[in-house]
Amino acid sequence: MVKELVKCDTLEKRLIIGLVVAIVVLGGLYVYLVNETVRNVVLRREVEREMSAHASTVSDLELAHLGLKNAVTRERAHELGFRELGLVTYVSREPLALVASPSSAQR
Repeated sequence: MVKELVKCDTLEKRLIIGLVVAIVVLGGLYVYLVNETVRNVVLRREVEREMSAHASTVSDLELAHLGLKNAVTRERAHELGFRELGLVTYVSREPLALVASPSSAQR
Protein backbone atom coordinates (compact mmCIF):
# COMPACT_ATOMS: atom_id res chain seq x y z
CA MET A 1 0.00 0.00 0.00
CA VAL A 2 2.82 2.37 0.87
CA LYS A 3 4.51 1.58 -2.46
CA GLU A 4 1.30 2.47 -4.32
CA LEU A 5 1.10 5.82 -2.49
CA VAL A 6 4.73 6.52 -3.31
CA LYS A 7 4.13 5.61 -6.96
CA CYS A 8 1.08 7.85 -7.14
CA ASP A 9 2.94 10.62 -5.38
CA THR A 10 5.86 10.47 -7.84
CA LEU A 11 3.52 10.28 -10.80
CA GLU A 12 1.59 13.30 -9.54
CA LYS A 13 4.84 15.22 -8.99
CA ARG A 14 6.00 14.41 -12.51
CA LEU A 15 2.67 15.49 -13.99
CA ILE A 16 2.68 18.73 -12.02
CA ILE A 17 6.28 19.50 -13.02
CA GLY A 18 5.44 18.70 -16.66
CA LEU A 19 2.38 20.96 -16.58
CA VAL A 20 4.34 23.81 -14.97
CA VAL A 21 7.09 23.49 -17.60
CA ALA A 22 4.48 23.42 -20.38
CA ILE A 23 2.74 26.50 -18.97
CA VAL A 24 6.06 28.39 -18.70
CA VAL A 25 7.05 27.43 -22.26
CA LEU A 26 3.64 28.40 -23.65
CA GLY A 27 3.70 31.67 -21.68
CA GLY A 28 7.15 32.49 -23.07
CA LEU A 29 6.01 31.65 -26.59
CA TYR A 30 2.94 33.86 -26.16
CA VAL A 31 5.05 36.81 -24.98
CA TYR A 32 7.46 36.32 -27.89
CA LEU A 33 4.67 36.18 -30.50
CA VAL A 34 2.92 39.27 -29.10
CA ASN A 35 6.27 41.12 -29.12
CA GLU A 36 6.92 40.15 -32.76
CA THR A 37 3.41 41.24 -33.75
CA VAL A 38 3.92 44.68 -32.18
CA ARG A 39 7.31 45.02 -33.88
CA ASN A 40 5.79 44.16 -37.26
CA VAL A 41 3.03 46.73 -36.79
CA VAL A 42 5.56 49.44 -35.95
CA LEU A 43 7.77 48.43 -38.88
CA ARG A 44 4.79 48.52 -41.24
CA ARG A 45 3.93 52.06 -40.14
CA GLU A 46 7.51 53.20 -40.75
CA VAL A 47 7.53 51.58 -44.20
CA GLU A 48 4.22 53.25 -45.06
CA ARG A 49 5.65 56.64 -44.06
CA GLU A 50 8.72 56.04 -46.23
CA MET A 51 6.54 54.93 -49.14
CA SER A 52 4.45 58.08 -48.97
CA ALA A 53 7.61 60.21 -48.83
CA HIS A 54 9.02 58.41 -51.88
CA ALA A 55 5.70 58.71 -53.72
CA SER A 56 5.75 62.45 -53.04
CA THR A 57 9.32 62.70 -54.36
CA VAL A 58 8.43 60.73 -57.50
CA SER A 59 5.42 62.97 -58.06
CA ASP A 60 7.62 66.06 -57.82
CA LEU A 61 10.14 64.57 -60.24
CA GLU A 62 7.40 63.66 -62.72
CA LEU A 63 6.08 67.22 -62.57
CA ALA A 64 9.58 68.61 -63.17
CA HIS A 65 10.08 66.17 -66.07
CA LEU A 66 6.83 67.25 -67.72
CA GLY A 67 7.82 70.89 -67.32
CA LEU A 68 11.19 70.29 -68.94
CA LYS A 69 9.65 68.14 -71.67
CA ASN A 70 7.16 70.83 -72.59
CA ALA A 71 9.95 73.44 -72.68
CA VAL A 72 11.70 71.67 -75.58
CA THR A 73 10.78 73.17 -78.97
CA ARG A 74 12.16 72.74 -82.49
CA GLU A 75 13.98 76.04 -82.19
CA ARG A 76 15.62 75.02 -78.93
CA ALA A 77 16.59 71.65 -80.43
CA HIS A 78 18.23 73.39 -83.42
CA GLU A 79 20.11 75.66 -80.99
CA LEU A 80 21.44 72.56 -79.21
CA GLY A 81 22.69 71.10 -82.49
CA PHE A 82 19.93 68.68 -83.39
CA ARG A 83 18.84 68.58 -87.03
CA GLU A 84 15.97 67.16 -89.06
CA LEU A 85 16.41 63.67 -90.46
CA GLY A 86 16.36 63.16 -94.18
CA LEU A 87 15.47 59.76 -95.56
CA VAL A 88 14.87 57.11 -92.89
CA THR A 89 15.70 53.49 -93.75
CA TYR A 90 14.39 50.60 -91.71
CA VAL A 91 15.76 47.05 -91.47
CA SER A 92 13.35 44.23 -92.25
CA ARG A 93 12.63 41.75 -89.49
CA GLU A 94 11.65 38.95 -91.85
CA PRO A 95 13.81 35.81 -91.70
CA LEU A 96 16.36 35.41 -94.48
CA ALA A 97 14.61 32.32 -95.81
CA LEU A 98 11.56 34.38 -96.64
CA VAL A 99 13.59 37.19 -98.22
CA ALA A 100 15.62 35.03 -100.60
CA SER A 101 13.84 33.99 -103.79
CA PRO A 102 14.01 30.42 -105.08
CA SER A 103 15.50 31.56 -108.39
CA SER A 104 18.48 33.21 -106.67
CA ALA A 105 19.18 30.02 -104.67
CA GLN A 106 19.51 27.90 -107.85
CA ARG A 107 22.28 30.02 -109.36
